[in-house]
Amino acid sequence: MADRSYQPLAMIAFDGAEITLIERGISQGWLPNLARLLDGGDLLRIRSESDVMVGAVWPGFYTGKLPPEHGISGVLQWRADTMRHERPDDQDWIDTAPFYRKFGPDGPRVLAIDAPFAPSAKPFGGTEVISWNAHATRGRRGTWPQDLAAELRNRHGRPEMRDEIYGPQTAAGLLKLRDQLVASARQQSALACDLARNTRWDLLLLGFGAVHRAGHKLQMPVILRRPSNDPALSEALPEVYRACDRAIGEVVAALPKDCRVILFSLNGMVPNTSKHFLLPEMLRRVLENDTSDTSDAPSPAPALLPRLRHAVPLEWRSALKEHLPVALKDGLGRYWRRAEATDWSKVRAFRLVGSDFEGQIRINLRGREREGIVAPGEEFEALCSKIATGLPTFVDAASGAQLIKAVVRSSDLWPEIRDRADLPDLLVQWSDSPPLSLNCITSAGFGAFRNFWQSMPPDGRSGHHQPVGWAFCAGHGAATGGAAGSVQDLTATVFAHFGLPAPDGLRGAPLDALLEPTRTL
Repeated sequence: MADRSYQPLAMIAFDGAEITLIERGISQGWLPNLARLLDGGDLLRIRSESDVMVGAVWPGFYTGKLPPEHGISGVLQWRADTMRHERPDDQDWIDTAPFYRKFGPDGPRVLAIDAPFAPSAKPFGGTEVISWNAHATRGRRGTWPQDLAAELRNRHGRPEMRDEIYGPQTAAGLLKLRDQLVASARQQSALACDLARNTRWDLLLLGFGAVHRAGHKLQMPVILRRPSNDPALSEALPEVYRACDRAIGEVVAALPKDCRVILFSLNGMVPNTSKHFLLPEMLRRVLENDTSDTSDAPSPAPALLPRLRHAVPLEWRSALKEHLPVALKDGLGRYWRRAEATDWSKVRAFRLVGSDFEGQIRINLRGREREGIVAPGEEFEALCSKIATGLPTFVDAASGAQLIKAVVRSSDLWPEIRDRADLPDLLVQWSDSPPLSLNCITSAGFGAFRNFWQSMPPDGRSGHHQPVGWAFCAGHGAATGGAAGSVQDLTATVFAHFGLPAPDGLRGAPLDALLEPTRTL
């Protein structure tokens, strides 16, 4: 690295922190460090693509581009050439490298710690810790330099963040999760302070993932496999927020006095309205013109392998899976979700499993998919229209409430972009009604069926993302005047801070409210 001098910049991601809870915690005094750092100013609203493709948000920050340009839409991504879902962590397939790896020898020195949804650590002229205490993970847990991982374990212990337990838990299990997330925030603070003091850096990009996990699992009312009235559950989510507030205060105190500090979250977390687990049956009925009424049918008897799987407690299965290689975990996930067909010659359209919120649908298109059967042009257009008009006809049989707000063609989004990456063909946007207590689903044209999950959605998530995030520059009380920015604007702000030219294709513009002169914190 050259000896060019840069004013240090710390970008601290309070990942998934809901703006209404942040504002409440600041005004009510239970987030004192954020209140002190905000210094009476306003939170700048950040608009993300979470309402369209939640998996595209962090790649938008890393690239400064829109989803049709960077092409990443989930933790598992469909590959038409292999006819399977794969993790978008391969540089030869999709350019996943974050902007900070491309600064070059004269650019700012980088210390990146748990940047959410970052790809696996690769050699570059900085220091990187990947998937250590992050919730949103894409790359394998590791570091650059590689030997740093062993040093961190020796100094700080093994990472406190565990793999998410995918399913409804008990009250005791969720309170144990609360304690793990509080410990994760505490460990993240110690690790970040250690590296910030002992590593040469100009840009610190630091993620706190505890609130993200808590927002999914501890949002009230929580999803439980056995009822509980434990009052501690209602305070579990705020307690994790408070732990992260303490941790952020400790990290900021350890930074250089002339460091600009920007705190941000790219999206928020509200009660979960996703009904993605119902999409396979809805889509099957539309494709097959199935008008049967199976709402009174008993639950189907599971096959032998699922019976054996469910005989093992959920927590045991999760603990075992955590020690498996990432490729094997992904393979198991694809298998249990029936992600790939055994005979593609009979499949015209199928659900993608890369997102756990919006529904993603792909047409098995001839000439694009290796085993495509749907002809481009008229047949493709007719099938897209059939699905887009058929899916919204499904409603809650008891109330008549809509389950689907809209089915959108990805090609209709960001129409100004001509050279488009490979995205899902159709995106299902769910209505605002919760999936809890949904018993029977019916459609005037495609029959009716039972919701076998009812009050226990299979992922056990009571919270999910909404598209409004926030940001502020610590140490001054600049008013934003109600202004808003985009995810890509935050990327542009980093380049503007360092006086660097924006890379070709960067969609954002610097946010002046985050570039005010800093004061001693």
